[in-house]
Amino acid sequence: MASGPVVAVWGSTEATVGAVLEVLMARGPDGRTERTSPPEPVSARGGHTARRARRVGRARPPWPARYEAWRRRWEGAGFRRTRLGGERAILDVGCSEGRLAVQLARETGRPVLGIDTSDLGFARAFEEASRLDVEHLVGCLRHDAHHLSSLGLPRFAAATFTYSLHCMSQPARALAEVAGRLAPGGVLLVVDWVLRPGEGAQGCRRLTAREIEAMMADAGLTVIQGVAREGVGLVAGQRPRTSA
Repeated sequence: MASGPVVAVWGSTEATVGAVLEVLMARGPDGRTERTSPPEPVSARGGHTARRARRVGRARPPWPARYEAWRRRWEGAGFRRTRLGGERAILDVGCSEGRLAVQLARETGRPVLGIDTSDLGFARAFEEASRLDVEHLVGCLRHDAHHLSSLGLPRFAAATFTYSLHCMSQPARALAEVAGRLAPGGVLLVVDWVLRPGEGAQGCRRLTAREIEAMMADAGLTVIQGVAREGVGLVAGQRPRTSA
């Protein structure tokens, strides 16, 4: 396995967010790991403080109307290209209720797009994004990661499968589709249940960490980190900076 710092991803969503930030967002222009500066205050970006100030004395539309408007915006290809352009955005595959997507948007100030084959959790994602005032940064789309290229998305600075790669009917294909949407230097992180040595496939445990590493290599990524502990694996790969 590739060497690298062991990052604690065993436990809460907050621990997973920390792992994603550490691996995805902290690689310098020369490819070496470095700690990024904390995001500037949201209010300095024209964020929640400024928006709340503008809403004082003005009634907001009912929640269902706001939710439907949010969904319609993100379903528009032109809106997605504008909001996700610049190779700064993050892609969360298998976003479910959007907990990771919302936390990443809050911590980084970057746009985050979540995709999932089910939209049952999207209302919860919008509710949480609205509560934290990052609904302008977070979007969710119902789509199959095996056919990601059909969306015509711009390239992403980072992408993640968090406990979702094992759900894919063809995990290697889904991973390759996501890897193909990374910008040069972009990083893909997989956190998932993995098989221990000698274990047979059962339930969510279908892959070994080494198999995930091999998928990344086949998709043209350089594996930069791989660890497995207590049945959970973390594998990170980076697209070469010379990619077209």
